[in-house]
Amino acid sequence: MEVSKILQVAAGTASVGGLALAVFLVLCRDIVRKNIFPNLTRQHAFQIIRLIVVLAFCASLAGLAAWV
Repeated sequence: MEVSKILQVAAGTASVGGLALAVFLVLCRDIVRKNIFPNLTRQHAFQIIRLIVVLAFCASLAGLAAWV
């Protein structure tokens, strides 16, 4: 699915919170697609993935707060 379609669906469905989460997830998707993980140590790769998960959770909390 192309980026503009993802953002349009998220904005139409979940307003500001969904749009913020969609933008964050599109950026993280690009980070994962760069194929940098084979060059990193296991610990660094784990830290990047953990950071993405934690930030996605925080972004979803912020979106929920914006919706309420």
